[in-house]
Amino acid sequence: MYRLTNVQVIDTYVKAIELNLEKLFILQLEDELRLRGISPNTIRLSIS
Repeated sequence: MYRLTNVQVIDTYVKAIELNLEKLFILQLEDELRLRGISPNTIRLSIS
């Protein structure tokens, strides 16, 4: 199984928001970011 790096998860999260993908997918990415100790709110603020 391939494990994504933190940078890859962040990039995927940003792209999912930009493309307005399914809300459930974005929520799952947010959960993964939190598990890795990364705040989704900080990322959202940086892309605004």
